[in-house]
Amino acid sequence: MTLAEAFQVMKDAGYTQALDRYSRFARPILDWMEEARNDLGDWVAHPENGLIEQNTPRPTNDFRCTRNL
Repeated sequence: MTLAEAFQVMKDAGYTQALDRYSRFARPILDWMEEARNDLGDWVAHPENGLIEQNTPRPTNDFRCTRNL
């Protein structure tokens, strides 16, 4: 489910006023997060090792991503 679909489900459930107030501030951040997730593809955030690729053995050179999400 995309963020747009999640927002639509919440609007359909009657949370329109709260979502409108919330989305004014959070929507740009959520859009950026979704865009970043789409750009990363199979890469996921790891709390200790930065970004690592899913279902892939960890490299022996201990690669660490310095890009802050």
